[in-house]
Parts: sequence; structure tokens; C-alpha cells
Amino acid sequence: MRDTFNTGKTYDLAYRKKQLSQLILGLEEMKDELCDSLYKDLKREHFVSFLYEISGVSGQAKYDMNNFEAWTKPSARDTPLTLAPAKSRVIYQPLGNVCIMGAWNFPITTLFMPLISAISAGNVALLKPSEMSPNCSASCRKLVETYLDNECFKVVEGGAEISIACSQKKWDKICFTGSSEKGKLVAQAAAKNLVPCLLELGGKCVTIVDESADASFAGGKVIAGRLINSGQV
Repeated sequence: MRDTFNTGKTYDLAYRKKQLSQLILGLEEMKDELCDSLYKDLKREHFVSFLYEISGVSGQAKYDMNNFEAWTKPSARDTPLTLAPAKSRVIYQPLGNVCIMGAWNFPITTLFMPLISAISAGNVALLKPSEMSPNCSASCRKLVETYLDNECFKVVEGGAEISIACSQKKWDKICFTGSSEKGKLVAQAAAKNLVPCLLELGGKCVTIVDESADASFAGGKVIAGRLINSGQV
């Protein structure tokens, strides 16, 4: 994948747009299979899975596809008088080889949302789905292998030993979603190779209800939020 990146293949904006359109196509054509996999792994109803994961990921891909060309345009900067008559600008470049490790509770979103950003920015990416949602892992691998360029985008499945091995490689960036405990291990391993990390870690969903609230209405909203994703939010 690094050799492929070094050819400059992903720098082409038309190539990036093609990959995003293929991802959107894959989500559309495999939506029933993905919803089935989400039900098998999480016992989540199909409509909720489509609403909270598939449609959101597809919408983000469409948004990026319509806007990333503007994001990649050089941006002018002020130049110090001492360097006149020079002009300064920022030219945006892809980082290179990205490792994306998803979580079990939102296995589609946490895997493909970072992938959309990676594609838009012109990177190649290795995806590691969570082994705790095996049906979704297999479906995500099928989608990537069927619809995307496998010279630039790959999925590797397996247990914790695969995640550990991935975190020890010299990437240009690691994107990890999961618990704070595992996030610390990923960051520690990445630090040995000076690899920057983007960590989205679990936390508490705090609700504050003060004396101005309608207790019945607030209670309904709290319960609705608590039961999203089979009570795992």
C-alpha cells in the first residue's frame, strides 16, 4: 500500500471522487446485508441501523465528494515584509498510509467515517474492524474488497493480536475508536514510531436536569437516549 501511495495514484482528485462514489454504491447495494449483520451482532432493528449508521455514512461520503476539491485548493497566507516580494501559500498534501481501527458498538460508522476522510485527503488505508462484531467485520471486508481499489484500501480481520500488530507498525496516522484503556495501549505503541493518533474514546453521557425542566418530558428524553443502540450509548 505504501508503494502504491508513492506512485501518486491517490493524489488525483478524480480518483478520490471515484472511490467515494464506489463506497456510496456499496453501502446502497449492501444495505440489507449490513443491516442483517448489525442485527446478528447487536440485535439492532433494521430501521435503526439504517438511520444511525448506513444513511449517516453515505451522507457524509456524499458531502465530502461534493466539497473536498474546494478543501484541497491552496490557501494564501500573509508574507512577512522581510521576505517581500515573495508570496506564501499552504498546499494541502495527503499524509500517506493510515490505519483505521473500528469499534464493535457502531461497527459501520467507526470504520467508514474515518475512511471517508482518508479517501478525501488522498491517503491509502488499512481497516481493522472489531472482532467483537464478527458478522459486521465480514460484511465490511466484503464491501471494501468488492467496491474499492484494493491496492489502496484493505481490510484485515482477526482478534486482539492483529490490533496489537497493527498499532506497532510505522503508519503515517492511526485512527482508533474504542475504550480509554485500549486507546492508551494504541497511543503507547504508536509513540515508539512517532505515529500521530486520532483517538475517539468511550466516556460518560451525562445528563443534567435542573429545577426549570419538565420532569416527565426530560425523563422520556433520557430514557430514549439511554436505549439507543440496544442501550449501549
